[in-house]
Amino acid sequence: MRKLIRADLHNLFKDKTFLIISIFSFMLGVLMPLMGFKNKIMYDEITVFEDGFFIFLSVFALLIPTSVSFFVGKSFDWGTLRNKICVGHSRINVYFSFLITCLIGTTILIALYFIPYLVLGSFMLEAMDIPLKAFILFFLTSILVLFSLTALSVAIVESIESRVVSMAITMVVVIALLMVGTIAVQMLMEPEMITNSMTMMDGEFVFADPYPNPRYVKESQRWIWELMRDSILGGQIHQITALECNWVSVSLYSVISGIICSFIGYILFNRKDLK
Repeated sequence: MRKLIRADLHNLFKDKTFLIISIFSFMLGVLMPLMGFKNKIMYDEITVFEDGFFIFLSVFALLIPTSVSFFVGKSFDWGTLRNKICVGHSRINVYFSFLITCLIGTTILIALYFIPYLVLGSFMLEAMDIPLKAFILFFLTSILVLFSLTALSVAIVESIESRVVSMAITMVVVIALLMVGTIAVQMLMEPEMITNSMTMMDGEFVFADPYPNPRYVKESQRWIWELMRDSILGGQIHQITALECNWVSVSLYSVISGIICSFIGYILFNRKDLK
């Protein structure tokens, strides 16, 4: 396993797609505090440290599947993966060496964003409004969410030989998860009564009497939408970005989904006929 991980890491650090995404991650970490400082100088707007920090989640939700698709998919295209099996490496070692390597890659991308943001933001931005403990919990939860996304991406890519097809399917799945999670958040935010609507009376617009909101989620159904919000990527990112995250449930669901994706991914990979 160690030799496989070393070889995979060597290939990862030479992968052009990963290098480009790494540079972009670093530049994003530099740009975000600079933009906050610019707003302070030009528009006298106060930007605290956590403002905009968690935007990296939305960006990485697209960058990580792209990086995984190119890196792992290249092993299919070049026959590297098949050769590992032929020389005697077990499929479980091959699968999880890729997974561990991709998790390390995700950690590197996060660090490349976090370090410059921390250094520049500490000097250019105002002190945090939220407690340091809360910020750390939000950040650790973000890492678990991205680890779960990495596990999902690896599971899809290692089940499909074509790099183009695997990347397309991965992006469709990720975008669908982003949309469904966001819809769940919006549904839970719907008020029970609509109070700000207007109607025409005697040729004048007047405020109408409050009336029930047909989109309001009833108490008996709210747990379903709350489950979707806390367990699906879009809902998780929305909560963390808004700093309104139930970090316990989001972290728990991320770990569970990561384990499930890894298990299913290995089962599919183990049954795959490598040509």
